[in-house]
Amino acid sequence: MKLSPHFTLAEFTRSETAARRGLPNQPGNLHISRMRALCVQILEPVREHFSVPVTVISGYRSQQVNRAVGGSQTSQHMQGEAADVTVWGYGVADVYNWIAFYSGLDYDQIIHEFGSWVHVSFTERRPNRNMALRAYRHNGTTRYARVYEPLDRDDIA
Repeated sequence: MKLSPHFTLAEFTRSETAARRGLPNQPGNLHISRMRALCVQILEPVREHFSVPVTVISGYRSQQVNRAVGGSQTSQHMQGEAADVTVWGYGVADVYNWIAFYSGLDYDQIIHEFGSWVHVSFTERRPNRNMALRAYRHNGTTRYARVYEPLDRDDIA
């Protein structure tokens, strides 16, 4: 099932953890509607801007899958409102900075996740917060800091 011209439900629900552990990861109609909104409002504009495929590393997660991967209890992945993505041929900082500071897109949260991928969310349940964050580790736990200006590549290794 297509969620938008360049994104499918299959790529949003693909989960090695779910497959390996035999966990269900099937969204309901409301989740699918929210994934469509994320694709149309955020991911399609990202693909158009960079003119290359956007890879969904993690999209929708059932509660069981989210728990198994150590996700937050309030993760927007469980609502169908978030995706962890990479953009072929572009650095994570380039994608993060464009979405957060140059695109004008109305995102809810964007998180620079350790230089590996960009977490981005969009919601229709309330006004989007346009909150830019950077994940970091402190004493073995993941914490988040607000980001108010574009990240310098030298600062994100």
